[in-house]
Amino acid sequence: MKETALLLLLAVGSLAAKAQIPQPDPDTTAQHFLIVASIGNLQEVSASQLAVQKAKRSEVRMFGEMMVKEHDESEQQLVALTKRRGIMLPTAATGGIQPDIALKNAGGNFDELYVHGMVSAHGAAVQSFAAYAINGKDPAVKAWAKQMLPKLKTHHDYISTLEKVINQHLGFINVSSSAFIEGGMIPAKYSCEGSQASPPLNFKGIPANAKSLAIIVHDPDAPKAGGVTHWVVWNIPVASQISENFKGGVQGQNSDQQPGYMGMCPPDGTHRYNFFVYALDSQLSLDKSADQAALEKAMKGHILAEGVLTGLYMKSK
Repeated sequence: MKETALLLLLAVGSLAAKAQIPQPDPDTTAQHFLIVASIGNLQEVSASQLAVQKAKRSEVRMFGEMMVKEHDESEQQLVALTKRRGIMLPTAATGGIQPDIALKNAGGNFDELYVHGMVSAHGAAVQSFAAYAINGKDPAVKAWAKQMLPKLKTHHDYISTLEKVINQHLGFINVSSSAFIEGGMIPAKYSCEGSQASPPLNFKGIPANAKSLAIIVHDPDAPKAGGVTHWVVWNIPVASQISENFKGGVQGQNSDQQPGYMGMCPPDGTHRYNFFVYALDSQLSLDKSADQAALEKAMKGHILAEGVLTGLYMKSK
């Protein structure tokens, strides 16, 4: 097994800092994969504990709290898996991970440094888990990698949106739903196996000067270039929530070239569904035949704040 460096150099502005981020798994041995995954879990818990203490933005602290909880649970699953499979991990891979010194000493740029590090860390983790889920030799470890992959992808989606918001000095919208939690399974009633109603959504953090809202629902895992767009709607009156089966605003064209919401219907496996919400400084003069690309083009220069809620769905049949 190659003891290659598991650290990436991250640059944030003019600062270059070492971030303990596991690189994609270069081989298919279960032990190597689990060492990388374990170190990754512990590094993210360590960095996220700092975020809970030091982050200025509430959404960064909230993400840090979520990462501490979920990566701690992932590490417990990993340790139990190694015991069942009789795989020995070195002590250095299961404890004693110290916070990154640059992150620990960061001042006013802590949020930017942490978020950028999490984007890189989750991108690397997604590659590593995807590689083992395809090429792995140990069936139990391979199944675990495949099970964890959708959740890692949702983390990456969320933190990537947060990085965009920070870099572009936008407000952040906390998007939630009474129907499912961030990274959770979406009920079948909102899919092609149910009534295909759109789920209820709640918003916190809408700027006071917002004039309208827009929503895009997108499946990036669909076996189609660019993914599949399930919902495009704009000129939604500013509010803190929209109801189930929402018919307001202007309903644009989904990927089936039909207006309105199209229920999720993945052909295989578990797919992510990103509910992007935008607060705009005006209403849009856009024809109802517009699709996702047209809406995104029309929104340029008008976005005050944005956020994302990601749910998962797998067909039962």
